[in-house]
Amino acid sequence: MITITKPEQVKEINWQENKAYYIYGKIGCGKTHMVKEIVRQYQQKRIDTNFSKIIEEQNKEEKQEQKEKGIIVIDEETKSIMKKQLVSITIERALRKMQEEGNTILILNTVTPKELEKIDNSLANFLLSCIPIEICYDEESRIKIAEEYSKQCHTTISRETLKKMVEKEENLGKIRGKVNLISINY
Repeated sequence: MITITKPEQVKEINWQENKAYYIYGKIGCGKTHMVKEIVRQYQQKRIDTNFSKIIEEQNKEEKQEQKEKGIIVIDEETKSIMKKQLVSITIERALRKMQEEGNTILILNTVTPKELEKIDNSLANFLLSCIPIEICYDEESRIKIAEEYSKQCHTTISRETLKKMVEKEENLGKIRGKVNLISINY
């Protein structure tokens, strides 16, 4: 298992084609932020999808041409799908096919591998076979990300204010919202 506490650690991971990565952490911990860094680092096409689209594609005729290769990003909660055995099998087969076609698959979720181990179906087994990456940015990293947000908003917020902000809040989405509010008020 790989644990990411700083965004720059993304560069240390040897991302490979035909591999699936299970990226997990709390809501707002920085999973999406990390994916942006991965796509930027490898300069590949980002293909966003979800389980419903995957099922739709599987139900279409198999005679389709091979799709464009890239980094497939699935940012979706799996808890409800895990309860549906047939759906789980369909998604697992589709994910394996995407891998065989040379795609890198990034599955973002809040469900930990320990929670997945309690589920007995093919999708859970597939997710457990992925390379697990836990995202839990430390306070300093969250401050730096908040500084980035501040610059994007063309606002200067003191480091001390940002530090107080991230001490009270770990969720990067909520931190971004607070930065936006400050920038609107100035």
